[in-house]
Amino acid sequence: ISNDHYTAIGLEEIIPSNSRQVAFTAYDGEMRAGEVVYEGEGNETEAFSSVQSFWYTLKNQGQVRHLGDRIMFHPPWRNESDDIGYTWLEVDVPLEVVGNASFQASFQLATAESAAGSDGVIFRVYAWEKEDKEKKDMISDEVFCQLEIALPLSLDLTRFEGKTVTVRIECYTGETPRNDSCLMVEPKILQKMGKVERTIHYQ
Repeated sequence: ISNDHYTAIGLEEIIPSNSRQVAFTAYDGEMRAGEVVYEGEGNETEAFSSVQSFWYTLKNQGQVRHLGDRIMFHPPWRNESDDIGYTWLEVDVPLEVVGNASFQASFQLATAESAAGSDGVIFRVYAWEKEDKEKKDMISDEVFCQLEIALPLSLDLTRFEGKTVTVRIECYTGETPRNDSCLMVEPKILQKMGKVERTIHYQ
């Protein structure tokens, strides 16, 4: 982009200081985790929060673990079987009415070693109004991870403003669960309460 013979070299977005951000890694609201095995068996934790670190290893070896600004997942791998199910995390968050809301996170394999030995993982993100028991207005998106390089995902939650939204993250294997340790990085819900300023830098 040029402007009077100058070239734009960057675009800076300044999020207002009064933005509301709910970090899933430091949240005092209700969270749940579990695993689903395709044979029909499911296991679920008691409700918890992420104010303190958590680490759950479930019956079929599915894992959900809090690691600083990220949450590690591993799909079930009982007896190192092939794709037998998925691990999940649910978070309930009340939204204010401000005209916008989004879930934001990045997803990746945990390490270069994981990436070298894994055939990839699929993260599926769902959101619905908590009181919508039939999930008639559910929305979703997904990302396929094969590397330790983070892939961003954003889900527009504006339709759920003024209500409590449930965000569910499911972690699936590729063909096998081998070396499928993977990460959800900086997961959060963001609501921008004021005007967003954008500044173009010219050279």
